[in-house]
Amino acid sequence: MAGELAWRPGVFGGAVVGGLFWGLVAAVTIGAPGDAASHAATDGHRLVLATVVWIVLALVGSALATFGGHRILRTVGLMLVVGPTGGWLMFASLAVQSQLFGWGMV
Repeated sequence: MAGELAWRPGVFGGAVVGGLFWGLVAAVTIGAPGDAASHAATDGHRLVLATVVWIVLALVGSALATFGGHRILRTVGLMLVVGPTGGWLMFASLAVQSQLFGWGMV
């Protein structure tokens, strides 16, 4: 079964999918109307929406990677899991660094 998954195209394609996903998230959340003080109040639901979309993509991608009948379907499943998940890992590392070093605290 491991031979039926094209890892290199899956990971590189996941990078493209992740770039598109997180570019859209940035356009929707950062481009929100309001000043910096109101972003915390207005962007919360948008990040929840990004989380819900990520969960759906991860579930669909996992199902395709596991049960896809063809190598291409399994590779697309890998793309859908790898892309958006990589962005959450960077987001989490920045959140941890912010807490450790006190960035953004006034």
